[in-house]
Amino acid sequence: MTKDEKIDRLLDCYGRVDSGAIGIVYQTAFGDSPTDNDELRKRWNEMDRLKDAMKSRGLIISQPDPGSPGVVFKISEHGLDVLNVGGWLKYLETERQNEKLKENKENRRFIITTIISVATVVFSFYQMFLNNDRKNENTILLNQIDTLKLEMRYKDEQLNDYKNKDLKTDSVRVKK
Repeated sequence: MTKDEKIDRLLDCYGRVDSGAIGIVYQTAFGDSPTDNDELRKRWNEMDRLKDAMKSRGLIISQPDPGSPGVVFKISEHGLDVLNVGGWLKYLETERQNEKLKENKENRRFIITTIISVATVVFSFYQMFLNNDRKNENTILLNQIDTLKLEMRYKDEQLNDYKNKDLKTDSVRVKK
């Protein structure tokens, strides 16, 4: 029997009694009483470990024993809640399922956040390239305009040269 199965059984017994010493509740839960000292010592150690485990999980609480100087244990509010959901094993199963749901929710949140982040980066790069393309288009247009201006200036110079040449030839003709 696993530790959790033993805790489940002890919790069930504590749910049926008002309070009790761990040894009495343990014997009620598991029956037989060892006669061998080694067996008795092993059982006492196991009862002590189970008691500590149940106390640390908030399933039982200690209170002074009115009839002796020792303490007795009774089921806590949390222990009653655990019994009401079906016992310790059922409670652990529910907790595992809740943990998986929480983990799945966190995984989905991480995936969505990652997708949004990646989409933002991609969109930013797209905008940057789009702006660069626009800048390049503007630069190309400006270069074309400059080229046209230079060509026009060159044509104007050629035309002026031609006119000047023509005028020189006219003046030479007139002198003759």
